[in-house]
Amino acid sequence: MKNILLILCLSLPLMACEKVGNAVLEKAIGEIPESSAVQDAKAQQLFTALVEKNEIKVYQLVELDVHKLLNNNPQVLPEIFEIMPDHVIEPKEVVYRAKTVDLKVGKIFSVTYYYDYPDKPIRFTVIFKGHEGGAKVLGLFVTPDQIQQVTETE
Repeated sequence: MKNILLILCLSLPLMACEKVGNAVLEKAIGEIPESSAVQDAKAQQLFTALVEKNEIKVYQLVELDVHKLLNNNPQVLPEIFEIMPDHVIEPKEVVYRAKTVDLKVGKIFSVTYYYDYPDKPIRFTVIFKGHEGGAKVLGLFVTPDQIQQVTETE
C-alpha cells in the first residue's frame, strides 16, 4: 500500500508539469492557422511543376537554400519526378498543418496536401517560411500513400 501511495505522490506532480508544459507550448506557438490562399496557390504551382518534370519552374518557386540542397544532391529531383503521377489534379484536402521553430531558419509553417489519385495517392508537404501566411518555400516532400489490397481469406 505504501508503494502505491508513493507512486501516486510522485506521479501527480509529473502530470501537473506536463499539463503546464503543454499549456505554455500552446501559448508560445499559438493556434495553428489554415494555410493562406497564397500558400495554397504556390503549393499547387510547385506540384504542377513536379508533375510536368519542369526543373526550371521548380527552382523558380523555391528559395535559394533549396537550390543549394538540390544542387548538392542532384538525384533528389529525378527521384521525386519518378514518384509523381502523369497528370495534375486538385488536392482533395489538407491533411496536416504545423507551426514550428527551426533553430537554423526560425519560424516555419508546414502544410500537407492529399492528392487522391486512384492508383497512387500522393501526400505533398510544403514548408513555408514564417507563421504569417507567406509563400517562401523552404522545403518540400512527396510521399506516395501506401495502398494495400485487402483480400478476404476463408
